[in-house]
Amino acid sequence: MFVSKPIINDGIKKFVSYTLGGSAIGQEVSRRFSDFYSLREKLIERWPGVYIPNVPPKKAVGNTDSKIIDKRIRLLNRFCYQLSTVNFLFESEEVKLFQSNGNEIAKAISALSKPNYQEILEKYKESFPDYYDAYDLVLGKGKLSEFNSFLKRALNNIKTFSGTVSDSMQKKEKEIERYMELMHQFEEHEKYTLMEYAENNENKLVFFNPKNAELSEKVLKLKDSIINPYVLLSEWLEEEELDIEAMLEALGSLTNLNNTYDKLGEKLDSIEKDLKSLQYGDLNIVKKLFKKKETEIASLEKEKETTESNIETLHLIIKYASFNMEEYLEVFKKDKINEYYKHLKSFSLVQKENDRVLQDLWGYVKTDLMELKKDQQ
Repeated sequence: MFVSKPIINDGIKKFVSYTLGGSAIGQEVSRRFSDFYSLREKLIERWPGVYIPNVPPKKAVGNTDSKIIDKRIRLLNRFCYQLSTVNFLFESEEVKLFQSNGNEIAKAISALSKPNYQEILEKYKESFPDYYDAYDLVLGKGKLSEFNSFLKRALNNIKTFSGTVSDSMQKKEKEIERYMELMHQFEEHEKYTLMEYAENNENKLVFFNPKNAELSEKVLKLKDSIINPYVLLSEWLEEEELDIEAMLEALGSLTNLNNTYDKLGEKLDSIEKDLKSLQYGDLNIVKKLFKKKETEIASLEKEKETTESNIETLHLIIKYASFNMEEYLEVFKKDKINEYYKHLKSFSLVQKENDRVLQDLWGYVKTDLMELKKDQQ
């Protein structure tokens, strides 16, 4: 599943639609950014405690700007790729609906009902076949809590790193612009100053020499040949930030499940206390409630049974989700290391290529100067 061919739709309010294609879809379909956003929101709701890949943040203005569109295509493709690596998500009802050929997909996805505990449990049993009963939930909860704390620190580090890279990227962009202006000034100097010294003999010039077409072509291509390497680091850190935020969101969802489990336990204690009060409480209270006593007891016993069932089901959901999360963390950590290696390598290769381009240019100038000096002699 991949994203391509952005189309700007004019109207009362401009918006961009993206073409969604791939072998899993067959016929290409059109999707707005809000459709991707709705898909992720629904996946978070229907797969609690599971890592859901991130999408770019919403923007109030500038959605049709070419840079924003390019950025979204890159990050939406990354979202699609990450989904495709997790079979139970890629084969889910939500993603299948997203891939279907229909209109108003965001509304259709939002209309999917929130599953109850039993439905979530059945889904997790099917999706996480490696689950085993021996999993230590208490120990796992401690590990996940420690990793959650680490990620919060890591996110701050990423943001600091990103700020440094952003500043370096802007400085490098200005440096490239100044370098191009320098090349222009060399030509201007030869054209309006050195030409007079050379008594209008263009053959004595370097950059403005009509016979030196190869050098002119090298200078002309220089702006496109020199790449700002900090752009690569900036994109990588942007992706890192999205991934860490998504992981924190998943761990937060798991914490919410645990909090709900604790509240259900408190609710069960309260129900049992109320039952005891009705069954063995003060006689005056019993007399006052005598007519409603049987009804109240039956209602509380039914509520107790439902609460006990929810507690048992939620406990299993938490075990499945926690085990799956702990397993996924190993993949997550490995991916983060590999991504670092890949982008550091790309950064170094761009730096080396920039040096090669400049060495090639000035090496050519040096050779040309040597030839000109021979002619002068």
